[in-house]
Amino acid sequence: MSIREFAQVFNVSVRTIRRLHAKNLGPARFKRGRCLVYLKVEVAAWVAARNGAGHPK
Repeated sequence: MSIREFAQVFNVSVRTIRRLHAKNLGPARFKRGRCLVYLKVEVAAWVAARNGAGHPK
C-alpha cells in the first residue's frame, strides 16, 4: 500500500503520515524502487498495538 493509500484509509493527510514517521510512531515501511510502501500486515499490527488489542484488561 502506498503512503497515499495509507493516508486515505485513516482519513488523514500524507503530511500527517510523514510526521508520524519523523517521530518514529508509524508502522514499518519499505522502499520499493523509489516508492515507500507499507505492508498491510504491518499496518494491521500497528493499529492493533495502538488500540491495545490482544492485551487483557
